[in-house]
Amino acid sequence: WLNSDICAIDMQKIYLVTGAGHRPGIGSGVVQDLIDQNNHVIVNSRNFDQDWRDILERCTNVTIITGDITTADCQNRIQDIIHSQGRLDGLIHNASTGPASYDHQGLITDECWAENFQINCTVIYVLANKFRPYLEQARGSLVNIASRAAVTPGTGNNIAYAVSKAATIRSSINTITCPAG
Repeated sequence: WLNSDICAIDMQKIYLVTGAGHRPGIGSGVVQDLIDQNNHVIVNSRNFDQDWRDILERCTNVTIITGDITTADCQNRIQDIIHSQGRLDGLIHNASTGPASYDHQGLITDECWAENFQINCTVIYVLANKFRPYLEQARGSLVNIASRAAVTPGTGNNIAYAVSKAATIRSSINTITCPAG
């Protein structure tokens, strides 16, 4: 899909997409669509498939941030880029975790529970607050990717994932309906 017209320097809007390091995937699909529309895209993931990274590195309207979005270091690197651009038109939170870890009794471990909530829910709140001024200034959008596991009983085998994605949906509603300040 990559050609010289897609990776143009003349950008319309600036978007941050988290959890977009693998292709195929929801995040990489969103990134591809945003690039096709000639936007500047900040692409974040803990790691990237090498062929996907190679494609992204050829685009002049893509900034790659490798790092764990739950850490202050990664968030601050992203904030520096957004600050230098002076705006953020959209934040698409696709970063997620789902693999379950079980203890000797067959219960999900505390660490697994905490990790699911940190990545699937807590960081949504943190990023929304951190980047709210930029989104408000640009009249931008916040999109949080959830899962049918949040609303469909018996979907998947990780209750921590399902509950954290249900919290994603609820926190998205609150984020959207609660005014700043």
